[in-house]
This record gives sequence, structure tokens and C-alpha cells, in this order.
Amino acid sequence: MLMEDTTEHGDTSRPALQPVSWPLMEVAVLKEGKCRFAPLKQFGVAFDEENFTMFQCRMLDHTTTAYLFDYYLEATAPDEIPHYIGCSYLLPSNLVENFGVATIPITSPRHLPIGQLTVHYMVVKPMQSAMSDMSVSFTRYWKDSWKGLQVGHRGAGNSYHSQPKSCANIRENTVASFKYAAESGADMVEIDVQLSRDFVPVIYHDFHACIALTRKKDQEHSDLLEIPIKDLTLQQLQALKVYHKKEKGLNKFSDEEFEDHQPFPTLEKALKNVPSTCGFNVEVKWTMQMKDGSYELMHPFELNNFMDIILKVVLEHGGGRKIVFSCFHPDICSMLRLKQNRYPVLFLTQGASEHWSPYDDMRCQSIRLAVLYATTADILGINLHTEDLLRDASQMELALQNNLIVFCWGDLNNDKSNIAFLKKLGMHAIIYDKIDVYNSKTEKESIFLCEERQSLEQQTVSRNETTTITTTTTTTTGNDAEMTVANNNINDISSGSFVNIGSIVKQSSNTAVCSFRPFMSNIFAPIVTSSFDNIGSSSGVVQSSNSGLESGGNSCAVESLNNRPTGLGDASTSLQDNLSFSFMLARAKEIN
Repeated sequence: MLMEDTTEHGDTSRPALQPVSWPLMEVAVLKEGKCRFAPLKQFGVAFDEENFTMFQCRMLDHTTTAYLFDYYLEATAPDEIPHYIGCSYLLPSNLVENFGVATIPITSPRHLPIGQLTVHYMVVKPMQSAMSDMSVSFTRYWKDSWKGLQVGHRGAGNSYHSQPKSCANIRENTVASFKYAAESGADMVEIDVQLSRDFVPVIYHDFHACIALTRKKDQEHSDLLEIPIKDLTLQQLQALKVYHKKEKGLNKFSDEEFEDHQPFPTLEKALKNVPSTCGFNVEVKWTMQMKDGSYELMHPFELNNFMDIILKVVLEHGGGRKIVFSCFHPDICSMLRLKQNRYPVLFLTQGASEHWSPYDDMRCQSIRLAVLYATTADILGINLHTEDLLRDASQMELALQNNLIVFCWGDLNNDKSNIAFLKKLGMHAIIYDKIDVYNSKTEKESIFLCEERQSLEQQTVSRNETTTITTTTTTTTGNDAEMTVANNNINDISSGSFVNIGSIVKQSSNTAVCSFRPFMSNIFAPIVTSSFDNIGSSSGVVQSSNSGLESGGNSCAVESLNNRPTGLGDASTSLQDNLSFSFMLARAKEIN
């Protein structure tokens, strides 16, 4: 928190307000009543294998900070001090990339190796060109009248659906499909965004596409080669004959000579050409690890650069359009929330599904955990899978009780009776295919188009009325003056400077947490936190170095080496010279 010194403004009757000390280490557990971030106590928070614990801490520059991890066994009596069993050192050189894994040894008090610590970390940096400010923010904004919104899946619908009755007649994720959905009364369209090889945001659902290869000795037949979208430039994507992998070399569309029907439109083109009264649900495509250990896409882009490029296009060309971001990867949702403060974010989750292969991240495996995570990350809401919801419709109430906005997706939405049922549950938006068929609106218009027309009508009426304006002069003193100063300070702070997000920790029996103490406490600081597993005994407790004790098993306290002679230089000086903010999330893997 940034506090203003009132003595600079002539008020000598009050003491100068001092900045709150930091680092601000906080912890949250994906558990009812504990999913809000709270200051981390001295000996951490107890947890077990069933819980998912997150830590967050703010810092200026993670490249100048080393970390010491201390491990403890839980005390058996309330007034007993936890027993120290070992430590680990995590150096800046261990954090090679902005998103990766670091493995470091755990040594006993006698300097004997007793295990190893694996930390999954992520560094979140602000956008290079700060395009967000405090002038307007819709991150937690949703009108009460926006319920039961009709969202076109990939525009007018999935055009490669396994069920022919649900296939759209226009190629999915094209400008033509988006326009047709808008003409059919869609309130929003759901679009899938990823980057081409030359860093252009393009709209396409799958991570891979197919190109036809002619055989040497059989010119009449060809084979399909599956290539990642990220390995082809925009020109190649739009110039080559690219097939969807379900087409098997037989192109079902013959309208590619029309510009709006071309696959791989750019995000910028869609924002410029689709009517602005049609909202966009922008799904950011990022690779996920599956339960079997495989990945949807190997060797993706550098994460911060990937996000910045997409956000820059949306912030520059979004205009007055209603836009919501979403992603299956919970860490990406956190990044979207941190890097900009203009548009809201939804956590896209499949929950328990018999149709789709499960993800490894436990936050994606149930609606309950999705609700708790969205609450922890302070995002607008969740986009859940209808298959999981229809098993137990009471899960909808869980989301509403946590003041979350709820979208839903899935093949089961392609049914008018299911759409009607979901509306009765209080669903805020329903994503489905064939929006020209299943849309039950009498007037095929977007709710945002209706609102815009009503607004124009009201403005016309206002112009025809005589309005008397009275000007009142007031003087601010005391608390009012402080509030004025605070508002001025807020307007001077870019959204990138205020970083507040939790690190992701997959819990297992034994864990530890990292804490550090950067300098420059008179400005906002981002957060580095980590948690990890493995110290070789039973149930665990996460420990830090502030105050308090909670029950659990093993524990760890970590402190920054900034104020110790580590051979890394004077951290306080380097931090003051470099005000680029960064944020690191760390999460742990169990070590067998």
C-alpha cells in the first residue's frame, strides 16, 4: 500500500503516514473459509494432501533475490518451538526462464543431503507499454440484466462437430461466422486466440493444423502432415491449403475465395470488422499438461511476451465492445487479471468429464475447486462444463453464493430444453453451436445493441429538455483532503505496478514456503512465492518467518538473502535502480 505523507501538504498537526512494511507474504487454501489471501504467519499454514495451497509475495526484481528455505517438524505442544531439520538455497541462477522448474537439494543441520526440492515457478511481468490505467475497469463489473446471454461457439458454431446436426454451415472462427452469429442475435461470440510464428494473434481453435503433401509416385493422393500453428507464419497460414485434422484432406467448405470466410483471421481484423455491439469471449489458448503427463503443445512461446502481444491488440482495438477473457490454464487467468485492469477474466474449466481427457492440474478437475480458485484469484467468475453441472445442479448455487459470474459450455448446450433449464438456474451466459437454430429470441438482436439504442434514445430526449445546472463550491479538509491526495496517487499508478496474485502449489504430504524481504517499501511490489513438497516424513505444514503457529506436520521458513552478504551485490541499490516489476509464482511437485 502506498501511503501519502501529509506533512508535504501543509498539515503539520498529524504525524507523517509511513509506508506499510513488506514483503507482503500471503497464503490461501482452496478450502471453504480459507480461499481468501491472508498474511502468512510465522510458522505458516497446516495442510494435507487433499488441499491446494497458494502463496503470494510481492517483489521488484526476482533476478536480485536469493532464497533460503528452512524446514521444521511441527511442535507437539502449543508453547513448543518447531524442530529445525534442514534448509535449501534457491539462487537467481536457478530461475532460468520466466516459467519453469527448479530442483535444489535439502541439507540437514550437519550439512548432509536429506532430499531435494522441486519448485515449479512462473514470473509475471507488467506489459512493456503500460496501456492500462485507473480511468475505467470492468474486471468485476456485470449488470444484473445480463443473464441468459446467448454466446455463439466459435462464431456461428463448431463446423467440425462429431454430430452432423450440430455442425455450422459456415467455417468456424472466421469473420463471416462471427458476423452471421451477430445477425442471428448472438449477444457474444466465443473466439480462440493463439500466436503465429511471427507473433501475430490469430483465431483458430486447435493447436495443430494439417497441410497436404503430394506423394512422389502417386500424384492423385496426398498425405496430411500435422503442424503446430505456432510453427507457421501468418502468411503461410493464410496462403497454404490448410485442413482441419477432422477433414482428412477433404475440404468441406468451398467459399474460401471470399475474404471473410478465410481461416486464420487475425484478432485485430475481427475486432475491426465484427459489429461492436456483439461481445467477444476471448479464449486464450495455452498448452496444458494432461493427467497422463503429456502436453497439448510442446515448446510454446515465452509466456510474458505471448500474453503482452494478445493484450496489446485487445487494448488498442477493443473500443467499447464488451470483452471477457477466459482460459483453461488457471495460471493464465491469473496473468490476465494482473497484466490489465480493463476487462474481466473467467476461469474456463471442464471439471469431471467422461467426454474429455482430464488435466493434471487439480484446480481443473471439479466445479468446487474452480469456484474456490476464482474467488482466490479475484476474477469475475468461471466458465464451467455443462456435463459436470447437470450431474449436480446445486453446484450452480455454490458459484452464485461466492458472487461469481457463470458461463457454461459443452455439447449438451445444443438443446433448447437444456438452454431453458440453464437459464432457470440463473446462468449468466450459455455457449452453444448453431446459434441461428437454437436461439429462441423473437428479435434477433444482441442485448448490447438494444442497450445502445436505448441509450441513444435517452440522449435524444435529454437534448430536448431544458436542464438547469447549479455549481457548488466546496472545500476539502482533513480526511477529505487525504482522500483527494489518495485519488491523485491512484491515477498516477499504472496497473502493472500493482501486482497481487497467488502462486500455485499442488499439495502433497510435506511442503515448504519461500519468503523474502526486498527493499523500496514506499512503492507497490509484486510477489514471489513458492511451495513445494518433500522433506521425507509425514504430513506437512508450511512455515514462514512472521508470527503465529498453526497445526500440521513438517514446516519450512524461508527468508530473503537480500540483507545478507551473498556475493550477489547490494540488492537494495539494484532494486532502486531498476523499477521493473516482476512476479514469480512457484509451485511444488512431490519428490519420491
